[in-house]
Amino acid sequence: GLLLAACGMDTSKYTDYDKDVVARSKEVQKGPANAPRPSDTSFTQALRCMDFMFITYGVRDVSVLVEDISDPTKKVNAGSKDMFISAVSQMTRRSRAIQLMAFSATDFTLKEMLEKRAQKLEETPQYAIRGSVSAYDESVIKKQGDVGGLLGPLMASRARQGSGSVLGVDLNVINTSTLNLVPGVTSRNSVLLVREGEGADGELMFSKFGLNFNFTLVKSEGNAQAMRTLAELAAIELFGKLAKVPYWTCLGTDDKDPAVQAEITDWWESLAADPESLVAFFQTQMRARGIYKGATNGRVDEALIQSLEVYQQALGMKSTSSLEFEFFRRYLSADHADVQKKAQAIQKALPPVADANAAQAGGAAAPAGA
Repeated sequence: GLLLAACGMDTSKYTDYDKDVVARSKEVQKGPANAPRPSDTSFTQALRCMDFMFITYGVRDVSVLVEDISDPTKKVNAGSKDMFISAVSQMTRRSRAIQLMAFSATDFTLKEMLEKRAQKLEETPQYAIRGSVSAYDESVIKKQGDVGGLLGPLMASRARQGSGSVLGVDLNVINTSTLNLVPGVTSRNSVLLVREGEGADGELMFSKFGLNFNFTLVKSEGNAQAMRTLAELAAIELFGKLAKVPYWTCLGTDDKDPAVQAEITDWWESLAADPESLVAFFQTQMRARGIYKGATNGRVDEALIQSLEVYQQALGMKSTSSLEFEFFRRYLSADHADVQKKAQAIQKALPPVADANAAQAGGAAAPAGA
């Protein structure tokens, strides 16, 4: 700079350039204007609710393998499986109810997985989750409008356009011991992604159990946020159905909803068709209530009969040694924090009953709904 000045040249443009570079560097060092924020959806609290529900209903040690969630549509461009894994992590922070194993087609084949089963049983998951982005229909709804006005010599105009696309995700659960689908344990949901203008801003709308869910989307992340919402809902549904816990309460509804009533009836019919599974379900539940100390083996004993009668009484029902639908329905809708205390008080006043399964009670309880 001094040499150029000595030659009579104007150096201000060079010094200004240096100042601009320094100023720009300081601006870059400040980072983005908006701080990072968590990708929360309206199901964030529902996932938290499920965590406590797993504790309440004694759900634990459910080992599940989740495969890649493929996208045959090639339109979503989001880490669907990772979003699902994150949702499961959020809903098991305290309960540790689900032992999730991530699986990729590049890891090992199904045949190799079955061979590993023969080598080391504890590494084999009880269930596997399989599914995909089943639909992405673009611009199923489209609307465009123009408005113009004349103000003196000036003319102004504005154009608005909007469109709606449907994103659908289907996920199912497979029993790894039989390679059969677990009946009724499925999540099939779709959302309407409404866009306005040229970006992907707008709303995400869908219904579940008669409730309407709406989400405001940020520009350019509509598809990803829609996929995250579906992944979180799928996690709630799949594990709620698998464990047979009233997951619908975490979604803001109750057993008065016709869809919920149909779900409860389906659960009862599937359990009643296999008496051993029905007995095992209530053995697990009565152990979670602290009024049964026997094993979860699907066999009825006097201790289980007493615990069932005690809990029916605590629910305000007539005590009976038989398992009936009304008791099952009332049990799923009960406030167990209150009813459990009543049941424990009632049982303390009764003479102890010899437990034929006490010697086996040290074993881990089977997961609810198994």
